[in-house]
Amino acid sequence: MSYYIEISCALTVGLVFLAAALGKSSRKSSYRAFVESVKLIRFVPAGTVKLTATTTIVLEFAVGLLPILTFARSDGSAVIRAALFGLTLLLAGAFMVVILVSIRTKVSVPCRCFGGDADNLGIRHVVRNALLFLTAAAGATFAMVVPSYDVELPGVILAGGAGTISAVLLINYDAIVDLFALQSR
Repeated sequence: MSYYIEISCALTVGLVFLAAALGKSSRKSSYRAFVESVKLIRFVPAGTVKLTATTTIVLEFAVGLLPILTFARSDGSAVIRAALFGLTLLLAGAFMVVILVSIRTKVSVPCRCFGGDADNLGIRHVVRNALLFLTAAAGATFAMVVPSYDVELPGVILAGGAGTISAVLLINYDAIVDLFALQSR
């Protein structure tokens, strides 16, 4: 059972962070826009803006490896998987802090989470990162549980489907929030 939960959590955070990294790095214009948004964050020193942006993308790609390592399960990979979930915790936690500071200091920073044009960072982005944080915490916990190795294909397919659907919902979270906001008017 724990392996299925780990699969779902790994796919959720892995696909979300992979989509974020690809969205920021797939086009020069997306990368430049992300660098410009990092520049607006006041506590990132001016000389380290590009390095901070590039490091963020590299770390997001690293988290994107999580599903591969989860499916290629071996005795030694539990520590690596737990470490990648830990990296996800650090990234999601750091993103929440950055967003909350920008909200608190009333600094308008456009969300370049997935590389495109978007609204300024706000509470909805804190919520998305909190959900990623909780998912990563669950994944890290289950990555360290001793596996039973009596894994069955239907369970893996169901867990994989749940993780993929969760990732799609989180990637499109802004659009979903906007949809419900329009309906409540």
